[in-house]
Amino acid sequence: MMICSNSIAPGSHAGSLTLPAGAVSAVPQLLGAYNPSTGRIDLCSATAMPFGLIADSPESIGEPVCVQLLGSAACTLRMTLAADVTAGSPLYSAANGRVTPASAVGCYQVGLALSSGSAGQPVEVDPCLPRLIQ
Repeated sequence: MMICSNSIAPGSHAGSLTLPAGAVSAVPQLLGAYNPSTGRIDLCSATAMPFGLIADSPESIGEPVCVQLLGSAACTLRMTLAADVTAGSPLYSAANGRVTPASAVGCYQVGLALSSGSAGQPVEVDPCLPRLIQ
């Protein structure tokens, strides 16, 4: 006999969920955008609404990955930088799932940098629900 226990009801998630990857990436901690036509999480472009943070580095399309939801994160997240940043700077969506301190019309604010960092490196972020910059 097997007894399984789950503290979260079906259809409920506590800050993250698992989705199939829509792209291969050697870099973890990138923003992802949900693709409703494929049911997969793609790397986010600068102007696509971020759905969450892809915590893994998928080796194949369709591989299950952990997606940390930006609007319900109960902790800080690490995001990969597209440009250098200083602690205290707002962060915005950039190409290829990365984040940048430079805002532009059509991108999304995704959080506040809690540490300084260099392009290509992860930085600790206090995430927020994505906000469109107009």
